[in-house]
This record gives sequence, structure tokens and C-alpha cells, in this order.
Amino acid sequence: MRVRGPTKPAHINIKDEPVFFTQSDMDASNFGIDQKGKICLFDFEEVGLLPESFSSYTMCLGNFACRVAAHLGWPRSPHIDSMAKVARYLHIVASPGLGTSTYT
Repeated sequence: MRVRGPTKPAHINIKDEPVFFTQSDMDASNFGIDQKGKICLFDFEEVGLLPESFSSYTMCLGNFACRVAAHLGWPRSPHIDSMAKVARYLHIVASPGLGTSTYT
């Protein structure tokens, strides 16, 4: 029986991608809808300018984020699978606990 290791993410080139304001804290309390049906953002603590692939990835994480993306007509990036693989590594190296829930 042959065991396969993890596959490498497909190459992504974000050099020419547009950037978008993106809310990283996708909680319903950070959003509202005005009288004209447009989405309003209330909390700017975790907002950043991200390339389209990164923004699209954050907009597919969780049920609420997916509903916001659908309301905005947000396109699904062709790089979602690669972004998911990369995100695992970024989470580990960005955490002081190197991805563990506790550290000393």
C-alpha cells in the first residue's frame, strides 16, 4: 500500500491582484445593514488591506462569512484550496505557541 504525503499548494501569484478592505473578525456584531440594504462595518480593529486571494479565503470561513460574501456578490477565488493549505502554516508560525493551545 502506497501512502501519499501532503500535496504542495498550487502556485499563487498575487502581484497583480487588487486589494480589498477585509474584516478579519467575521462576527455578526461587527456588521449591520442600512436602510438601503447595504452592509455597514462597525468594528475596524481587525480590518486590513489584503490581496483578492486572501480576502476571498477569509470570506469563505464559516457560515456567517459565507452569507456576507453572498450578499456582497463576492467571487470565490480559484486559489481557495492553496490558501487553505498556506493558512495552516501561517497560523503555526504566527502563534507564539507555534500552533499549540498552551505554551510556557
